[in-house]
Amino acid sequence: MPSEAFTLSKLKVHKLNNDGSLRIALIHNPDQDTLVKFISSTTVLLPIESKVKERKLESENLIKESSLNWTILRPTMIYGTPDDPNFSKMINFIKKRGFFVVFGDGQNLIQPIYIEDVAEAIVSILENPRTYKKVYEICGKEPIKYIDMLKIVKNKIAEKMGRRFRIIHLPISFGKFLISIYNKFSRTPILTPDQIERMRIDKAYSYDEAFRDFGFSPKTFEYGIERLIEKMNL
Repeated sequence: MPSEAFTLSKLKVHKLNNDGSLRIALIHNPDQDTLVKFISSTTVLLPIESKVKERKLESENLIKESSLNWTILRPTMIYGTPDDPNFSKMINFIKKRGFFVVFGDGQNLIQPIYIEDVAEAIVSILENPRTYKKVYEICGKEPIKYIDMLKIVKNKIAEKMGRRFRIIHLPISFGKFLISIYNKFSRTPILTPDQIERMRIDKAYSYDEAFRDFGFSPKTFEYGIERLIEKMNL
């Protein structure tokens, strides 16, 4: 039931959608066995329950139970294209509003991954026997505090765009209340209370196995966010 397909050399790659949110790369090589490369998410490692986490774990388990040569990649938050829903959305909001709200003290760790690093990881595991029947977390070069990430964004925007913005802190509980009220009247909610709750959680991971098995070596956040701002032509 593939929804999209394209040809990559002798490989036929299908993207499958599960409820519009999950993506699987099913790679069929006519000369060898079918390979399955599932692009999951580190969401499955979070200590909170959600429908997205449940669906991704179900998909992972189905793949693991198969007899195919599978590899599962779990990227962290992906950024790096002008229309991504993460940092591009943040930068556009900052450009329009001149401020950005941080829920909590911003001391939680994050480790977003640049989209080019995700693409390189996918290419590196194609027909790579060392990666068969293994799960890999892939992430940015090093964990950074959320508030430090914002300071990097602030400096890059000032450097590239000549603009500055204010960082406003709100308590997480108050933020969840405000967003729940806002979402009742908005047709296009920008956040959910669950997303704000995740601001309490550190999202830092090791990519040692990915480095060992297929040479994964991600770029720094400073590099990635600078490239993104350049792509956005702001």
